[in-house]
Amino acid sequence: MRKILLASTAIVALSAGSAMASDITISGSFEFGYNDDSVNSAATALTNNDGTSYGVEQDVNINFSSTTDSGLTMTTSMGLHEDGNNDDLNATLSGDFGTLKFVGNGADDDAVEGMDIDVAAATSEEGTAGSDTPTYAGGFTATAGTSISFTLPTLMEGLTIAAASANGGSDADSTGLGATYAMTAGGASVKLAVASGTVGANATADVTQNHYGISITSGAFTVMAESNTMDDGTAADYSSTGIGGTYTMGAMKFGAFNETASTGTATQDYSRTAWGVDYTIAAGLTASITQTSTDVSSTISTDRTRASLKMAF
Repeated sequence: MRKILLASTAIVALSAGSAMASDITISGSFEFGYNDDSVNSAATALTNNDGTSYGVEQDVNINFSSTTDSGLTMTTSMGLHEDGNNDDLNATLSGDFGTLKFVGNGADDDAVEGMDIDVAAATSEEGTAGSDTPTYAGGFTATAGTSISFTLPTLMEGLTIAAASANGGSDADSTGLGATYAMTAGGASVKLAVASGTVGANATADVTQNHYGISITSGAFTVMAESNTMDDGTAADYSSTGIGGTYTMGAMKFGAFNETASTGTATQDYSRTAWGVDYTIAAGLTASITQTSTDVSSTISTDRTRASLKMAF
């Protein structure tokens, strides 16, 4: 994606006689999509989502970056979504000591959340029809919200370690630890990830989440797998698994994934399967088609086929 450099300026502090170089970049995208939805449910409110529809997504991202005289690097980013909400709101401060990251209102991943290997990334346009919200869908979100996280400086090649803290109010404070290790094995690039977090709950038991993931890339193939667990102090047995992969051939990328989640109660089982193809027409211009099938509990199943055209600037 080509970014537009708005400014590269030296700001002279008259009182101190020092200067700081500051870069500002803007990037954005616009996507137009066509959805064909099918819903099988006893709930009229969901079956009303049967049919076809158009949809648009627009994002604008503004990024600032500067380096102090002492060598500290500062960045901040803000993203605007078509609905007016922020979809990126963060700042970082990095140096020889490591990197601090600040996230506002959960509008971006902190350093620990960003370590998880998400098999759903195999397709670019997965989606569901209607309000088919599962009891538990897996994933790692322990430190979502306004947070601060710290990534240690490199201790050994390929190893990254981070910690995070978030405040959700009403005793819902959360902490998380995570690590990734990247290496080369037999000509393939391998990444391992592990993360654990605890969310405090007001007047109830704390909630603990764990994530384990692996990603292997060899040539044009990438395969990903993840496993997640959650313990909320009840008798429920929350667990989820997922596997996905991509294959790139010239201007085309094929992707597919499957993820399942369970609470230990059969009527609350959840699964989602998707496949998709992205075709790069030109730099910054991509056409995509994705088919997603979702089963929520024993009473709701949905299918969505989405075709879209995305322009990135």
